[in-house]
Amino acid sequence: DTTTKKYFPDKFMFVSDWQIQQYKDINIPSVLVEYPIEYIERPNREEALRNLHLDPAKKHVLHVGLYTSRKNQAEFFEYAKQFPDVEFHSLGNRADNFKWYWEPLATNQPSNLTWWNERSDVDAFYQAMDLFLFTSRGHENDKETMPLVIREALSYQIPQLLYNLPVYLNYFDKYSDKISYLEFDDFNANINKIYQHLGLGNNTID
Repeated sequence: DTTTKKYFPDKFMFVSDWQIQQYKDINIPSVLVEYPIEYIERPNREEALRNLHLDPAKKHVLHVGLYTSRKNQAEFFEYAKQFPDVEFHSLGNRADNFKWYWEPLATNQPSNLTWWNERSDVDAFYQAMDLFLFTSRGHENDKETMPLVIREALSYQIPQLLYNLPVYLNYFDKYSDKISYLEFDDFNANINKIYQHLGLGNNTID
């Protein structure tokens, strides 16, 4: 609620147009500073997977993010359970202050899901994976802004499935060659989308 703001700078530097709109009634200059999308040619898939000691004969799905309810790894875990022959990979810190969220997930982690903690070679995963599945939804008082991981995945040209959150202001529509949207209230439809993106044939759920 910008009406309750007590301290004001000389200038705002925002990471999304949504933030600029949020502060439009405050008479302070603002500028949009976006993390760059720099396209990087993807290496040979099999080579990239073997560099991570992963099986090229299997499909691989990636999620990157700090373990919090906003990033919604719980949903990522549920999709992993629906695809026992697909390898799911989760990169992100499990910080103590969010233990209430991630500890129940850790005790019921699917056998085909690997948690890699934080990594200094996240780029190697972007290069190797078949799909970036970003399940972040945010909440009324804990919204997304402009996640770096979406932009990083675009740089590495990995196909993506994510939620078209209101805070994005349809920003990612122009990347429809790489980004498709999940359905907010249709888990089965999202399973079908994952099947299609992974090229797993005509296995669908009604």
